[in-house]
Amino acid sequence: MATPAVRHGHAAGGSPMSQPSALIRQEAIAEAQFARFARPTLRIRTPYIASMVTTLIVIAGTLYLALTTSYRERIAARGFLVPESGILRITSGRAGEIGEVFAAVGSDVQSGEALLRIESASWLDAGRPHGRAVAELLDERRRELAAQREYTNTKLLAEQKGLERRIAGLRAERTLIGEQVNAQQRWLALAAERLRRHRAAQAHGAISIADLLAIQAEIATGDVQLRTLQRARLTIVNEIATTVQQLEALTATRAAEQAAFGGAVLDLESAVLDNAHSESELLVAPVASRIVSISQAIGSNVLPGQTLAVLAPSGEALVAELFVPLTALGLVTPGQVVTIRYDAYPIEEFGVFDARIERIDEFAFDVRDLAVPLAIEQPVFRVVAALEGGRVPPLQAGMSLRAHIELRELSVVRWLAEPILRLGSGAIGR
Repeated sequence: MATPAVRHGHAAGGSPMSQPSALIRQEAIAEAQFARFARPTLRIRTPYIASMVTTLIVIAGTLYLALTTSYRERIAARGFLVPESGILRITSGRAGEIGEVFAAVGSDVQSGEALLRIESASWLDAGRPHGRAVAELLDERRRELAAQREYTNTKLLAEQKGLERRIAGLRAERTLIGEQVNAQQRWLALAAERLRRHRAAQAHGAISIADLLAIQAEIATGDVQLRTLQRARLTIVNEIATTVQQLEALTATRAAEQAAFGGAVLDLESAVLDNAHSESELLVAPVASRIVSISQAIGSNVLPGQTLAVLAPSGEALVAELFVPLTALGLVTPGQVVTIRYDAYPIEEFGVFDARIERIDEFAFDVRDLAVPLAIEQPVFRVVAALEGGRVPPLQAGMSLRAHIELRELSVVRWLAEPILRLGSGAIGR
């Protein structure tokens, strides 16, 4: 019974050793609970760190590629193969109908070999003499040609006058801005002299430092205005040069149109004079050639000057005749390499081929000179490119093709900013 009594005494009164230990234990428990609920702990998970590092690496890599990678600007053009000296167009000298065809597309003919026979009846179904009917057709064609010539000449002349007025206005504006630049330069020179005197006066305490700083601010503002005027003058100078090139190209086009109309008029007058009474006309090949196209419609009617056959002289090297949009005029130069894909040969099997630009005709192209149909929906100029050596499939005149020409190389940053730069340049030009 002694043992329980001792234990009871410890619990009630407690010995000096047991009571502090109980207090310490309760405080420790309370502190542990406080630390558990009141002290936040920071946990950094490894996947989050890896994701953040990966994102930073991707952003840095994208910026590096944008600053160091370049973009090659290219333009597409349609064209076809022609002999180096050009193609021959065989036209009818009189009205009638195709009576016989002696050759086919792709065949080779010798000089003087017959191609077609044009036949005509002495009397038409309406009872009119053939010669009178031909004369009436030629008169109508003459009137149409004269009206078309007048319309084309008036249109091109109006465009030419408009460009000339624009050039005159730009030159007047350039002169005005030049006078402003000179005046601004004189003002800056006087302001610099005034600043020098004020600095000497400020050194002696005659003026305050605030006045000196105000003069310096005026000079800085004047310098900015001078640079703005100089940039505007440079923009106008470039615009004048571009407009002058357009005027020269338009003048050449107008001269070519007038020459073409003149040739058509001569051909028409010759047809009028040569409206012979014979019943047929034999068309022959002027030189040894390969036939690119020929009319096969026996019995169809033909008019004087109508193209009935297109020939490619034999034994000549083929060149690519390309029709490039006018937007690339000035960026295409002789010696440039052109990538060519022939429509007759799939790119998946034959790939692409190279050619090198030899000649550039810097004037608008007349679609009537085309020997094969091409879908041209915008103004173009003609480029002649020599075919490069190497393994090429069999080629023949008249084959249509697609070409890509590299114009210039730009950085990705410059390429992305190009629309903004053009918009800003247009705003300054206006």
